[in-house]
Amino acid sequence: MTPNFERIFERILEHEGGYSNHPADNGGATNMGVTQKVFNEYLAASGQKPYSVKMITRQQVKAIFNVKYWIAVKADKLQHGWDYAIVDMAYNSGPSRAVRLAQTVLGLEPDGIVGPKTVAAIFHAPVEKLDEFNDRRLAYLKTLDDWPVFKKGWSDRVAMVKAKSRADLIKARSV
Repeated sequence: MTPNFERIFERILEHEGGYSNHPADNGGATNMGVTQKVFNEYLAASGQKPYSVKMITRQQVKAIFNVKYWIAVKADKLQHGWDYAIVDMAYNSGPSRAVRLAQTVLGLEPDGIVGPKTVAAIFHAPVEKLDEFNDRRLAYLKTLDDWPVFKKGWSDRVAMVKAKSRADLIKARSV
């Protein structure tokens, strides 16, 4: 894990609340952003029987975040700023979708896999490409059936991710 892991994990948890089972949420019951389905997969992989996501611990959330999102998008290889934007989208919309969107913005063939071409493109892309990524993420969210219910929270979240990821990228490039 890179030093950015902890900071980004904390940022993501700022957006995620505690337990929720909103009837309009397609993910169903969630806690700290982890759905019951994802929690069940985690428990099964560690040889445990399923139990309510209400009982998930912060350490379990961190373990899930690390394997299912951080490692899945190879965030430790991404330039700071891009790592936050891509991981945050991955946490909400899936790793493959987040990577494919980044690749599309960067003018690459979108295969959903972070490889050397994707990493190189990120390191050479102008800051405006990161802004475009976040703008397109918001545009994607607006297409979802549950947008009318969650639009305020999602809009605020993407605006914050956009501002912080941009600042992170500018800082990383000035060093």
